[in-house]
Amino acid sequence: MTSTQKAVAFVSRFSFLVSRFSFLAISVFLIATSANSQIKIKEKVEINPKLNILLKPLAQHTIRVDLQWTPTDAYAAIRRVNYHPEDTCSIWGGTGNQTGGNLSYEVIDKVGGSYVFELSGGYSPCYPPTVIYFNYSIYYDNDSISGGSFTAPSYREIIPSYVGLTSPLITDYDFEISSEDMCIGNRELMYFELGLGCTNVEIDTSTENINLQIIAGGEYASFYRNGELQGDYVSIPFSDRKSIELKQDEFNLGDETFVVVQSNLGGLIKQDSVKIYSKRDYELIVYYDDIPINIDQINYMGVYLDCLGGYIYELPADIKLNAEIIIGKDLGYLEDFDNGRTGSILNDIPILPTEGNLIGFVGNGTKITEMDTAIVRFKTSNPLLDSIDVPIVFTPGRIVVIIQPNTLSSGDTATVTIKERLDDGSIVEFPSDQTFELAVLDGCINGNFMVGDSINVYFEDALQPIKFVTSDTLDSEVDSVLIRVGTNLDEGGGGGISRPVRNIKGEEEKQITVDKINQETLHTGFAKMFAERKAEAEIKKKENNEPPIEVPIIEACYNGNYLYETDYWQGNIVVGDECDTWSCLSGFNDFNGLINIQEVEQDYNDINYCLFSSEHQYPPAAGIFKPLFDEVIYNSISEKIKDQLLVNFNLEVCYMNYNYNGYWRYRISENSIFLRAILDVCEDNILNSGTEFIIHNKSELSIIPNEEICLALENFEDQRKYGYGGKYYLIAPVWAHEKVHKQNFEKIINEVLKLKTTYFGNKYSYKDLLVSVFKLECYENSNSESKAKFQIRKYLVNILDLFVDDLYERYNKAIEDDDNERNTQSHPDVQWKITEYKIELQKKSLKQFWKDCPYREKDI
Repeated sequence: MTSTQKAVAFVSRFSFLVSRFSFLAISVFLIATSANSQIKIKEKVEINPKLNILLKPLAQHTIRVDLQWTPTDAYAAIRRVNYHPEDTCSIWGGTGNQTGGNLSYEVIDKVGGSYVFELSGGYSPCYPPTVIYFNYSIYYDNDSISGGSFTAPSYREIIPSYVGLTSPLITDYDFEISSEDMCIGNRELMYFELGLGCTNVEIDTSTENINLQIIAGGEYASFYRNGELQGDYVSIPFSDRKSIELKQDEFNLGDETFVVVQSNLGGLIKQDSVKIYSKRDYELIVYYDDIPINIDQINYMGVYLDCLGGYIYELPADIKLNAEIIIGKDLGYLEDFDNGRTGSILNDIPILPTEGNLIGFVGNGTKITEMDTAIVRFKTSNPLLDSIDVPIVFTPGRIVVIIQPNTLSSGDTATVTIKERLDDGSIVEFPSDQTFELAVLDGCINGNFMVGDSINVYFEDALQPIKFVTSDTLDSEVDSVLIRVGTNLDEGGGGGISRPVRNIKGEEEKQITVDKINQETLHTGFAKMFAERKAEAEIKKKENNEPPIEVPIIEACYNGNYLYETDYWQGNIVVGDECDTWSCLSGFNDFNGLINIQEVEQDYNDINYCLFSSEHQYPPAAGIFKPLFDEVIYNSISEKIKDQLLVNFNLEVCYMNYNYNGYWRYRISENSIFLRAILDVCEDNILNSGTEFIIHNKSELSIIPNEEICLALENFEDQRKYGYGGKYYLIAPVWAHEKVHKQNFEKIINEVLKLKTTYFGNKYSYKDLLVSVFKLECYENSNSESKAKFQIRKYLVNILDLFVDDLYERYNKAIEDDDNERNTQSHPDVQWKITEYKIELQKKSLKQFWKDCPYREKDI
């Protein structure tokens, strides 16, 4: 089964802002230049956390920068810098160069985002070098945000400094339905991503509702809030947006069409659509065993409703499943194993679309004289869905023939046990003197009956025990041998002596006499010949190491008359190299159900998360752990993720004949199934976010000059908190952080493996389903290694699809926890890496350079 997962892309991110607040973040970067050197200074700017920035109508927010400086005869300027060239909404400008020691520059905050101002000042080249002292203040709607001071030596150049802030203004959003298409019963989430744009609205998510309306296709789908029907229109607070889903709840009778949803947030209208398939794309699917069964056996049928190769997730409550025996009501009855009902007609069965309804055709033991077929028709209560007919084939069953093993290779011997099935369905032994008519009807070149030490294609009055032997060399074109077993089933009958005498005259009597003479000729001396041939073979094998001579199989099948025209059983014995050719050798260890993670780099399969993060996220990602679940997220790197989670596994199989109960065993060459996940760090993102030096290993601590030991220790200590950094940045804690995410995901995998799910009427854990539940026997669709691999792989992939659905749900809940990243960063594995490097730096440096540093780890 193929499942479509909807997921919000999750990327573990480190922020490189010096300070972060819910509404506003300020960072100041000062750059001083000279002819010979460049110094970067990063100043921490504190913001009053109690500050309440009031949202006002669009275009009335103002940002003002005031600048004072001395000496006042120096000139200075304030200029807004186009820090984001793609921003086409803003107006750029500045004050120009002025003297006087006081400047002010104001801009209207129309689009939000990052604002960067260049503060510059200096003297003309004729003046001697001196120091210029600057003070600045930043205001948002006349509320003082921050201020600071700095000095810069004036040489022969203008000295620029930069002040930046992030506006709280929200002027745009993206709206998206989680999937491009849907089937009836599917629930689709709707995603809202706040952003910035050249709009004329201002969005306040704390007060404004999201208004959603289906403007086309409302006859097929509705909104649901926490599972309850809402209709074609809904208005909800922005904070409650995850409670709304779009669900197709009616069939589309025509061709493919679309449901169009309109979103209105803050007066800004967006649209997205999802494809709705025609009811012609739906069908009932029934899994069942097409091998004939005896008249008292059960054929189990798994019934599913399918849409384009994936089972339906949920159906309208009024759609039910109906099952009816339309041919063969005298052969048995239907049983609904999920609901405990029986009969030839079962109506109004609640459909279990993902688990599948388990319906059985139960043979009632009615005697048949030849192969017979019952037809079961499945349909739903919706007349628009086509019905499906399932044939259930029965074989005559008064005589029960048990062949062990039921699949034979060259030179094998099977025991043929014959029993009687009584009218009440019970199976009993025949009397010890009961005789049987045995005949090989087809495929006898590969095998004959063996009674005592005689081998033949026909026995008139054989006593049990009875054997079936195969030739030492098998004809590969013949994969089964058709046999017939007859006996006297009249009341009071027993051995051959009590058989009724038939009236046989003329040519029929003559033919039987000839047949008997031929049979006696075949029997005479056979024991002696068989013994001589076997003895000769053994001698040659010992002397010349030659293979044994073939067992003398009679190649001409029996085509004469039968003593019992009604009381007989007929069926096939599977022969050939078949499954036993791939018999299990000692040391074959079955798959143990392990599921692990295969790490891939961040640019795996062109899924470059680091680059994507640097272009679309702020702050950009420093590290990534991301399981590659299928995703469909508009305008995202996730659009490239499809069928990447499950790593293709190498399956090995062998056939095990255990007490004549043969089945295929399987293992995975890698001893584990692997799920792909990106685990990597993004060094370019770290360097582009203010860090100057990344420390990869302890030996690189030597690049830190003595006078900056305390600064480095402070930077390392800052890194303990999620989202912080500095001039010197440790990469080891980033790796550790992402590996903790991996460890947490591994725990979720093992938890889900223990979950129980219903599979064909019974509950099993996922691990048991992967390991021990499936016992594939040897039959037409699995009588070779390649066929068995196909069937087992199909089964395993089906179980893994179900497993991944539950895994995704649990994982998604885990990462939605607001404290997920902070808890990960506070993990001892991450924190120790920081401690380890701080201690190592102190070891490598003289104590005089760090002894008074408040950020030292401890005296060592």
